[in-house]
Amino acid sequence: MKKKLSSLVSIVALLLSVLVVPLDVLAVESNKIVSSNYRDYNSIIFNDHTVHTADIEGSVAIGGDVITHGGFTYAGSYGNAHNIIGQGSLHEGTPGLVVAGNVNYNSDSLVVVEGGNFIHTDSYQASNKFNMDPNFSMINWSKEQMDALFNSFKADIANEMSL
Repeated sequence: MKKKLSSLVSIVALLLSVLVVPLDVLAVESNKIVSSNYRDYNSIIFNDHTVHTADIEGSVAIGGDVITHGGFTYAGSYGNAHNIIGQGSLHEGTPGLVVAGNVNYNSDSLVVVEGGNFIHTDSYQASNKFNMDPNFSMINWSKEQMDALFNSFKADIANEMSL
């Protein structure tokens, strides 16, 4: 009886791990992929992100606008600076920054994406106050693609919180 119960618990645990850790990705232009696994992101912000002066060390997905009041760096650990703690690389298929809205400047400081691609919608308006590593790309997504990504995050997080 104990052996059957142990086997059943193992099977249930395996099934839960498959449900809780989604491995799906969303296809984008030029056969590039973007992870829709919320665990690959350092931060997911479902609304606007008001920034002052600091950084976020890993990948960030922002469901609204970035509102700047000072310089800010996304994917800051990618540059391997001596004063930054964190993994020096991003998860495979994960951009440095995803912004569903626009970047609104309230200062003369730069917004920097230290590593990884920058995914945005048509809401984003290019600015000379934005600095990005030349080894990465700015990729324009449709509103539908962006909505699908954030809906995936919300569903997975809600599912995990209900366990």
